[in-house]
Amino acid sequence: MNLIPNSITILAQLPVLYYMFPLTAAISLVYSASRYEDPQAILKKSFRLFMQIIIFMLGILLLLYILSVNL
Repeated sequence: MNLIPNSITILAQLPVLYYMFPLTAAISLVYSASRYEDPQAILKKSFRLFMQIIIFMLGILLLLYILSVNL
């Protein structure tokens, strides 16, 4: 099981993944601001939603990586 070539391909696409963090932060802030009025609640719920989205997306990325290793 040779993981080196696939790891290089993922590292080549890494800058595209950097867009995931600010986009997710903006989405979670807007969503939380539309539901709550208290600034502390907005930041608290926004951070929690941000972490949930990032963990979910990284899980999907890992699953797709595992499924495509032997292709």
